[in-house]
Amino acid sequence: MPALLFDMFGTLVEPPTFRTRPEVVSSHLAREWGLEVRPFQVWWEKNREVRLRQPFAEILSAVSRYAEGVGQHRTSRQLEQGVRRAMDAAQDQPVRFVDGMAEVLDTLRERGYGIAVLENLDEVEERGLEGLSWPKSVDQFVLSNSTDLLLPEPGIFEFALRTLWDARADRSALVSSGWNGALEGARRAGIRDVVFVRGTRERLGLLTPEEDATASRAADATLESIEALLDRFR
Repeated sequence: MPALLFDMFGTLVEPPTFRTRPEVVSSHLAREWGLEVRPFQVWWEKNREVRLRQPFAEILSAVSRYAEGVGQHRTSRQLEQGVRRAMDAAQDQPVRFVDGMAEVLDTLRERGYGIAVLENLDEVEERGLEGLSWPKSVDQFVLSNSTDLLLPEPGIFEFALRTLWDARADRSALVSSGWNGALEGARRAGIRDVVFVRGTRERLGLLTPEEDATASRAADATLESIEALLDRFR
């Protein structure tokens, strides 16, 4: 079965606040946990790559140690409740799918493609996506917090292909909005077809001319919308 790998934000999901303005989320977390905002933001961002690979309990344990180090004591229950309130407060509006996403994925699945969604996502951020109801056409989610692999490491693409009935890289494609170096990573992993979909990031003002040029150079094709995939993958 040929495989289609998608990154999540800007491709399938409208980019949420925790992706576009992470400092807003960390400020809400600090306030919910009763911590001084700026020092906590610096610590939180410094530890992002570690956090992307950690289960939720380990993230809360690290925060607890940080709080103890600044003279505060927080229980796991207090920290967990603070996460939910902070993620709700940080979002200007509910997280939503890109228009037409479900119909496109359903059609591609009917055409015989295996579908996987890849993303760098820590388990705090994942709680901000709990309101999404994903279409059944998605076969696998390959997230950094459950695989210990990050985009754009070639290993995350190889792992995703193994989960899709050992799909072959030379019969597979990546569809990406150009974040996380995913286009270049897919190329290094031997993915046959690398597709850049610019529409959502461009519409929201989240794509600079330099990023657009870099992504276009890395891709085999540049598309304006996810609906255009239906012409490319018959």
